Amino acid sequence: MKMMILLLLLVSQHASGVEVYEGVESVLLPCRIQADDSRSATELLWHCDEFKNPRVHVRLLSGDDLHDQNVRYVGRTSMRADALQTGDLSLTLRNPTVFDSGTYTCITLRSKEELSWTEVQLKVTEAPPPVWAHRNGQNNKQNTGNESELTYL
Repeated sequence: MKMMILLLLLVSQHASGVEVYEGVESVLLPCRIQADDSRSATELLWHCDEFKNPRVHVRLLSGDDLHDQNVRYVGRTSMRADALQTGDLSLTLRNPTVFDSGTYTCITLRSKEELSWTEVQLKVTEAPPPVWAHRNGQNNKQNTGNESELTYL
């Protein structure tokens, strides 16, 4: 029984979820490891396997390496400059859309050997209508029941 509980704790350490509305300025995909572990890493890879080219962002000791980045993410990703020194490997994704929804993986490597990984489930949903708008079936037009109309207060 103790082993099962320990296993559940280990799994929950490496998975998280983030949900935002489309139209927000940015979303932070969290990834944190011990600073000692991140300082021994030579490469950090963020990827999303739902695309043919899964590379979202790559950080080397010398800085970002974005030449093989998936075109969907060009100009939309960033990380802290001191990420590999501090262990805060979180990724900022600007202007997220519903098409960005999926599972993102943060992997630290040393000489191509995997040191750690964290999965983040991102869900981007369409923004709700403004608070000042509500549905109203009663107005001057004949409502056939097939259309919905917005009334602005």
